[in-house]
Amino acid sequence: MTNLSAPCSVCGEKSNFAFAKKNYNLYRCPRCAHLFVFPTPTAEEIEAVYKESYFHKTEGESGLGYADYDTDKSFLAPTFDRYIANLAKETSGRRIFDVGAATGFFLDRARLSGWTTSGVEISEFGASEAKRRGHNVECGTIESISGKDHFDAITLWDVIEHMTDPRIALERAHDLLASKGLVAINTVDSASVPARLLGKQWHLIVPPEHLQYFSRTSLIRLVEDCGFEVLGAHRITKRFSFAYIFTILFRWQNLKIWLWLSKKFGKGVLKRFSI
Repeated sequence: MTNLSAPCSVCGEKSNFAFAKKNYNLYRCPRCAHLFVFPTPTAEEIEAVYKESYFHKTEGESGLGYADYDTDKSFLAPTFDRYIANLAKETSGRRIFDVGAATGFFLDRARLSGWTTSGVEISEFGASEAKRRGHNVECGTIESISGKDHFDAITLWDVIEHMTDPRIALERAHDLLASKGLVAINTVDSASVPARLLGKQWHLIVPPEHLQYFSRTSLIRLVEDCGFEVLGAHRITKRFSFAYIFTILFRWQNLKIWLWLSKKFGKGVLKRFSI
């Protein structure tokens, strides 16, 4: 049974049912425009998403996640290096904590620039791979971190949209931050032109993977409510492999041509192409 309303996960305002997708109900807040899944999936449902297959697919396998995580992320190395350089300009220390560290690709880049690397990752496979690479990454969520260390930078790259309770996560990040430290976040934009035009067909609405869909307004409201001062909010650019793009198109439209192209561009010299 669908509830007619649900409390906004950002501001608590009574929010109206917007639509259902993949058997999950989404609600939109009339005050801050936040779009979110309610009720949130169970811990078992979430755990099932982030198995090893989320990070790399075997032949013929499809579903949420990546064809090959490290290959797909390799095209983001210049973007991550730019992030790290910007953080270095604004912080005096070099201790970084990555929320949703995955296999440790971003932390690899940070370590190359002289940062001491730590983080947390919900996937047992991802956390174990990050540890194997020499990063101090725990398996769990930022809320489950019991240590009292403080960090000069805490990063949430493409992760806040996956969280069941982003407010609690950011409050914990605030506790873990050193004096004059920075939190950096990127996420999908539910107020973007494609999101507004496509509505429920927007390809980034993918529960139970994405649960929170922030606008600039709702994200700024949340971080300020959690005690942060907003220093900047900008749109960013990224590079993606063609194999990853075709995988996303297949998940969006379920046309076999996209899956075929994803496999073709996931092999040999074609793996080098990105946009």
